[in-house]
Amino acid sequence: EIQVAVLPPNQYCPTFTNLPNEVTVSELALPGTSVVTVRATDDDGNSTSNGVVTYSLSASAIFSIDSQSGEVTTVLSLTAETYILIVIASDNGSPQCSTKATLHVRVHSSNTVPVCDPSNVATSLRYDVAVSTVVLELRAEDPDNGSDGQLTYTYSNFRSAFLHNVSPFRLVQRNRVAYVEVMSSLAQPSGSNSAFYGASFEVVVRDSGVRPKSCSYSATVTITQLFEFKHLKLVSTVREDVAAGSTVSTTPSLTLLTNVTGVTYELYNTHDLPFSVDSRTGRLTVSSSLDYETARTYNMSVVAKTDQIPGTVAVVSLLVNVKDVNDNPPHFPFSRYTVYVREDAATGVKMLSLTATDVDSVRAAVEYSVFSQTPPDSSSVFKVEDVDDGVDITLARDGLLNYQMTPVYELVIKATDKADPNLFSHANVRLVVEAVNFTKPVFLDRLYRGMILENAPNGSPVLRVKALVDGKPSTSVSYRLTTQWSPSGQTVSAFGVSNNGEIEVANSSLLDYESVPQIQFTAIASITTPRLRTAQTTVIIRLDDVNDNRPLFTSDAFTGAVSLDDPIGTTIATLTATDADSGSNADITFDVVDGGNNELFTVTTSGFVTLNGSLDETSYDHYIM
Repeated sequence: EIQVAVLPPNQYCPTFTNLPNEVTVSELALPGTSVVTVRATDDDGNSTSNGVVTYSLSASAIFSIDSQSGEVTTVLSLTAETYILIVIASDNGSPQCSTKATLHVRVHSSNTVPVCDPSNVATSLRYDVAVSTVVLELRAEDPDNGSDGQLTYTYSNFRSAFLHNVSPFRLVQRNRVAYVEVMSSLAQPSGSNSAFYGASFEVVVRDSGVRPKSCSYSATVTITQLFEFKHLKLVSTVREDVAAGSTVSTTPSLTLLTNVTGVTYELYNTHDLPFSVDSRTGRLTVSSSLDYETARTYNMSVVAKTDQIPGTVAVVSLLVNVKDVNDNPPHFPFSRYTVYVREDAATGVKMLSLTATDVDSVRAAVEYSVFSQTPPDSSSVFKVEDVDDGVDITLARDGLLNYQMTPVYELVIKATDKADPNLFSHANVRLVVEAVNFTKPVFLDRLYRGMILENAPNGSPVLRVKALVDGKPSTSVSYRLTTQWSPSGQTVSAFGVSNNGEIEVANSSLLDYESVPQIQFTAIASITTPRLRTAQTTVIIRLDDVNDNRPLFTSDAFTGAVSLDDPIGTTIATLTATDADSGSNADITFDVVDGGNNELFTVTTSGFVTLNGSLDETSYDHYIM
């Protein structure tokens, strides 16, 4: 007897439940420390091997996972900040089914960063200081304990063009404090001659943690030689309107450290600035004109040096601020304005708003006034009122404008700043009154049509267009024509127009019915007083055909054939011809000019060649008509 057990198929793969995307573990965690326990379920159920889940990690030497419980633990010390683990959940079915999930393990550091405060340090030394003199004392702070709080100072990146990048300093650390000391002479090398003598370097402070943290100091040491300026930086102010040669109020002065003579001064790296310095006294003066609106500040360096010991220099930084003065008047965008106003305008209607700007920083508010007006009594007609950002010109009262009496008013508006002394500018305003009953021209018809023979000579009248003003004819109306077009889009300037609107032939050579049967254009009527006004209408002129083209046969010769037994009236050939004219001018009839002295053949008016007599053996084999 054989018993066969039928097992259910492996239908489902394991599924992770509540798997976190990221977990955190301390960097101090010892091997074997539990990180997280993962869980996965399989819907095949635990009753068969298909539903039994086991766990594994993909290629990880730092962590391990219990295959049965899913607990992830550390194997080695943690040195990275983040680890990415691939967790695999597999069932025991056949075939086996697995599911992968990504787990981020972030390593939490308890080590804080040392503090280098301030991080930028600077000091100055005399060139003749003794060896072992302390230049800087550096105290970095670190609140950590143990190795995380053990600090080490490192001296690096020394830079000095004058000392050929060979450091004359050394770093000495005592407990948690570091001292930068002089270890060799600070005298500037022979032959050096530059505006700056100094050195810079860095000191890096690093703790001894598992993952060390660090901070750094950037240090600058200025080495003074035989003399130095009393101030490292000076600030001065000068008005923009001072004359060339004026002295700048702040002049740098030296403190002599030893008995030295022959000191001279010069400006360093000025880039054509408008200043100069007296080489003997160090007096700083203005060398050319200043303009606050162009440049408000100037930075420069004054260098003092002596030939007593070549290369010995002192440098002071000088900032000169330019003080603005009222040297620019208020400015209108335009010097002239033209405004049109109807004579029936209502009281208070705004005709123009003006604003003048002042580029000076010391400008006060700009005030506006009427400098002059024409006619003189215009002030009773218009109001000129200051507003927040300018001035408005409005109508004082309705009924005061009359085109017939005063068609134009002229105002000159003055803008004045309130600085001392004050400056001003003007704007001319022309106010043009428009007559209420003034309308634009109106054509009697919106469309004019005309016809003319294609062979009409120049000057031949075609039609007349007419425009009225206020319903009446007016001699002030002038006429002109726009570009003239054929239906195919060809430009055909064949017509002109007179002052009374008469359209006539201007270029008869362009009139050809066969190529341009119709010409279309726009007629424009204009009046110019007091303003340009126009009206327009469409004109279509059709050319009338004349019999100016003769018929042309479609072939130079026509051929036909006939048999001896064909009856009279048989059609032997059909003649065809064309005529470029149209209508009755293109109707074509045919007639025999030369029949060859026989009456055997005839031609109908329609062009059919027919047999008109009997043929026999005595007839010719061909006939020509």
